[in-house]
Amino acid sequence: EEEQRLISCGRGLGSGDLEVQDGELKDASFRWGRGSGLKSVLDGFWPLGWIAFGGPNAHVALAMNRFAGKRWAGPASPVWISEALFLELFAVCQALPGPSSTQLMTAIGAVRAGVPGGILAFLLFQLPGFLAMAWLGTMFHGVDKVRPYSVQAGFLAFFQKARMGLVAAAFSQVLNAAYMITSKTCGSNRGKLTIAMVSTFVTVLVPVRCAPWFYPALIIIGGFTECFLLKSSASEPEAGEGHEIDHHPPISRRVGDISLYLFLIVSLMALALAQVSSLVRSKSFFIFEVFWRVGSLVFGGGQVVLPFIYGEVVDNHWMTKDVFLYGFALVQVMPGPMFNLATFVGAAMNGLPGALLASFGIFTPGVLLLFGLIPHWYELRASPSAKSFLAGVNAAAAGLINAAVYIFLKNSLPNAASFGIMIFSGALSMIWNVPVPLVIPLGGLCGW
Repeated sequence: EEEQRLISCGRGLGSGDLEVQDGELKDASFRWGRGSGLKSVLDGFWPLGWIAFGGPNAHVALAMNRFAGKRWAGPASPVWISEALFLELFAVCQALPGPSSTQLMTAIGAVRAGVPGGILAFLLFQLPGFLAMAWLGTMFHGVDKVRPYSVQAGFLAFFQKARMGLVAAAFSQVLNAAYMITSKTCGSNRGKLTIAMVSTFVTVLVPVRCAPWFYPALIIIGGFTECFLLKSSASEPEAGEGHEIDHHPPISRRVGDISLYLFLIVSLMALALAQVSSLVRSKSFFIFEVFWRVGSLVFGGGQVVLPFIYGEVVDNHWMTKDVFLYGFALVQVMPGPMFNLATFVGAAMNGLPGALLASFGIFTPGVLLLFGLIPHWYELRASPSAKSFLAGVNAAAAGLINAAVYIFLKNSLPNAASFGIMIFSGALSMIWNVPVPLVIPLGGLCGW
C-alpha cells in the first residue's frame, strides 16, 4: 500500500519517471536512459563524424549545439547533459593530453551509457575521418615524391576546392560556441569575465609552439585564481535544471583505476622495449611506440601535434617531407580531428596495418586517461572548493575558444567569399534553425 501511495503521489505530481526502490521514491529516467543509452549514442553520434570540419573548436560547437541543454527531458531527449556538466567536461578535456574534441565526444557518450557508450561515441566520431585518411594514406604507400599531375595530387586538388566553404561554415559554429560558452561560464560575473578576457589575450600572443605546456598551465591558473583570489560563490543549478545523470559517475572507480593502470603499464612497456635495437628497427613497433608517446604527451590540439610527428617520421627518414606535407594538407579538408594525420602517416608507411597501429597509438592514451579521471572528478566536483576551481577552469577554457576565433579568422577565411559563406551558414543555423548536418555540406557546396 505504501508503494502504491508513493507511485500515485508521483503521478499526481506529473512525473512519469518515478519508481519505488527499497521503499523509496526514486528517479527512474536515469536507469531507463542508461538502458537505452547505446541506441541513443548511435542515433546521436552517427552524423557528427561526417560533418566535423573546421578543427576542435568547431567540434565543440557541434557537440554543444546537439547535446547540451538546461533541462533533461527523459531518455529519448536530444538534451543529454546539462550545460553546466558539458562545460565541466570541456574544461577537463582541455587539461588532458590528446585530441581534446575527441575526448569531449567520448566523455559525452560515457555520460550517456558508461564505458561502452564512450567507446561507441569515439568510434562513430572517428570512423569517417579514419576511413578517408587511411584510404588516402595507402595511395601514398611507397611513394617518395608527389608529382604535379599524379593521381594523389588530383585528389588533393579535388578536396581543396570545397575546403574554403566547409571551413567557413564550420567557423560560423565556432563563433556560436565562443558566444555560448563565454555567456554560460561567465554570465555577468566580473571575476570570471576577467579570467576569460586575460586567457583570450594571452593565448593570442603566445606562439603555438608553447601550447604543450601553456594551455594546461593557463587552465590550472584560471582555476586557482577563481578559487583563492576571487572566491566568488559557484552558482547552484536552478530547480529542475539538474538531473541524476549530472551527479552519478557514469564510470565506476574500479574501471577508472584499471584504465589508469593500463595506461601506465603500456607506456612503461613501450618505453622499455623502445631501447631494444631490433624492435626499434621494426616499422610496426616504431609506428605504435611513436604515436603512443605523442598521444600521451601532446597538449594543445592538432596544430601542436604536427612538429612532433614531423620530427619522428621525417627527420628519422621513415617518410619524405613531400608526402608528409601532402598528408597535412589533406587532413585539414577532412572531417575529424587533426590527430588523424597519424592515420595518414601510418598508412603511408605500412598500409592499412600501419593506419590501425598509428590511430590506436595516438588516440588510446587520451581515452584511457579520460576514463580514469572521470570517477575521481565526479567525487571532487561536489565540494565547494572544487566547484569554485572548476568555475575558474571553465572561464579560462572559454578564453581559449575566444582566442580560436581570432586564430581561425586570420588563417582560414582568406577572402570576402569565405566570409560571406560564414555569415550565410551562421544565419541558417542560428536564425533559421537549419540542422548543422545540412549547413556544413551546403557551405562546402557554396565554396565549390
